[in-house]
Amino acid sequence: MFEHPPLLPFWLGHLTEPGRLRDALETHRAEAERLRARAAADLARAADQPDWAYPLLALTWSERYDAAQRDLVAGLRADLDAVTEHDEDPLP
Repeated sequence: MFEHPPLLPFWLGHLTEPGRLRDALETHRAEAERLRARAAADLARAADQPDWAYPLLALTWSERYDAAQRDLVAGLRADLDAVTEHDEDPLP
């Protein structure tokens, strides 16, 4: 869990407001999408370079990784919404 910074606030999520958790998730989602788009653009520019076969592998991995991070955030957001759907005030 500690390898994944977006999860740290959820560990103590009962001590904060769901809106703050949603904001943190949106920040992470936007950053993951920015990085994914950058990797995709780099891939497009380098695709026709025969000497770049191995760097292209790294760029492909990077794009997949960042897309996965973005998608994991969407899943966590749905999970958060499900948990907080019935709680008007999750704080004690």
